Amino acid sequence: MRDRADDRLDGEFVAYRDTLRAVVRPAGPDAVREAVRQRRRRRATVLAAAVAVLTATVPLAAWRQLSRDAPDTPVAVGPAASDASTESADPTGSPPGRLSREELLATTVDLPDWPAGTPCAPGPTRLVDPPGRPGDVILSTFAGGYGDIDRDGVAEPVALLRCLVDEGMYPEQVVVLDRTTDGRIVVLGQVFRSDPDRPEWLYALDVRPDGLIRIEVTDAVHSDGEVPGRAHRQWRSYRWDGTAFPQVSGPTRFPGARD
Repeated sequence: MRDRADDRLDGEFVAYRDTLRAVVRPAGPDAVREAVRQRRRRRATVLAAAVAVLTATVPLAAWRQLSRDAPDTPVAVGPAASDASTESADPTGSPPGRLSREELLATTVDLPDWPAGTPCAPGPTRLVDPPGRPGDVILSTFAGGYGDIDRDGVAEPVALLRCLVDEGMYPEQVVVLDRTTDGRIVVLGQVFRSDPDRPEWLYALDVRPDGLIRIEVTDAVHSDGEVPGRAHRQWRSYRWDGTAFPQVSGPTRFPGARD
């Protein structure tokens, strides 16, 4: 009767024989057949490895391409108080022909008028990233988008600019920026600016690909951060007419607002 020691010994001999078979070639025709079998095994191993690499790489490349081609998504914003200056910079780039955020921050632009009493002055201004300091004009990352505003086939950036103040609500304006034929970056025009006297504050911004700019305006901002009710918000639409951005749809004022 065989015991476990015999079984272990037989196992050792089998392993030893298999090891020798891999390194000792049989003589005569058997050597030829063995060589052919080894070449076929190597070829099958290489082919399997190549298929595995392609299977892992193709989906990854496709995912990266889809990520690059993903469309921009408009972001809704609320009226910003002076303690909310911790916006994060947008790391995404821009398609060819578009003005990128990096280009806008690297140049001086001639800004339109701000609301009365604003510490930021119109004229040549260097935009800055958040958070900035009082007196800076920040290029907000909370809102904006691209649309073919002037129908030239290239999408222009529609930007929300905020003048930083020590306390209270940030004066803000929405502008469209463009590149001239000689490469300069200019403000095509001002679409909207806040007006604390009426009052009117930007609540949301929606830029359509065809150049229509929709702005949701509110007439009430609660100091505790509570969102105003629907009765205090209006959607207004604007479109470039070649010289300015007249309002083309929506209410023009809130009931009971002062002129």
